[in-house]
Amino acid sequence: MSDGESLRAVRAAATATARAAARVVVPVECPVCGQPDERLCPGCRAVLDGPLRRRDGGAPAIDGAWPVWALGPYEGGLRAVVLAWKTAGRADLGSELREAMVAAGAAWARAGPASLEAPVWVVPAPSSRARRRRGRPPVADLADGLAEGIAHAGRATRVVEVLRRTGGGQAGRGARARGSAARAGTRLAALPPPGTACVLVDDVLTTGATLAASRDVLCSGGARVLGAVVLAAASSAGGASRGLPPASVR
Repeated sequence: MSDGESLRAVRAAATATARAAARVVVPVECPVCGQPDERLCPGCRAVLDGPLRRRDGGAPAIDGAWPVWALGPYEGGLRAVVLAWKTAGRADLGSELREAMVAAGAAWARAGPASLEAPVWVVPAPSSRARRRRGRPPVADLADGLAEGIAHAGRATRVVEVLRRTGGGQAGRGARARGSAARAGTRLAALPPPGTACVLVDDVLTTGATLAASRDVLCSGGARVLGAVVLAAASSAGGASRGLPPASVR
C-alpha cells in the first residue's frame, strides 16, 4: 500500500469513527423511514410539502370560528418529524421545518387581503419563563420561517415575540383544563399598536386552547388577529376533512 493509499485509509477510518461517535451522542437517521445518516430523506421530506389548508374545524377551543392553517394532519410521517424535533432532541430538523414554514408563509400571503399595508406581526405562541431561560423557543424559529415566506410574497412583516405564559405546560390536561390554564396564564409583554394585523404561529394544533388564549390576549391589547399557521393539526382538529377551503385570509 502506498503512502497516499495509507493516508486515505486512515482518513476514511477516522471519518467512520467520527460518524459512529456522533450517532452515539445524537443518532442521525431519517425520523420517518429510519434510513441511517440521513437527517430527512428526500422522499420522506415530501411530508412537509403538503398544501396549506384550514384545519381548525375540530379544535374545541376554536371550532371553525377563526382560521388556523396547517401543512397537514398530525399523523404518519409529519407526526414523526415533528415529534423527533420537539421531544427526541433532533434540533437538526429545525432547518427543514423552518423551510417548510417559508413555503407556508408565501402561500398564506398570496391568499391574503391586498389591503394590508402596515407590517404584519408574526407572533409565536407563548412559551413559559422556564423554556425561555433555556434559550430562544423553537417555535420562534418557525415564526422566522413564516415571516420570511410572507416577505418573499411581497408583504411587509416582522416577528414579534410579545406573548408570555406563566405556569406549566399543557401536556396531560383535558380540553377544559387546557383552556382555563391558557386563558389564565397568557400575558402580553408589550401592547401592539392599535389595529396591528397579526398571525399566530405554533407547532401543533390540538384543542386550540393556546392559540385561542393568544388571540384573545392580542385582541384585548388592540391587535387584529388574522389567524394562525401551524405545522400540523391533530386528528380532533380535522377541518380539512369537513371540506374547509385551502388557505385564504378573510
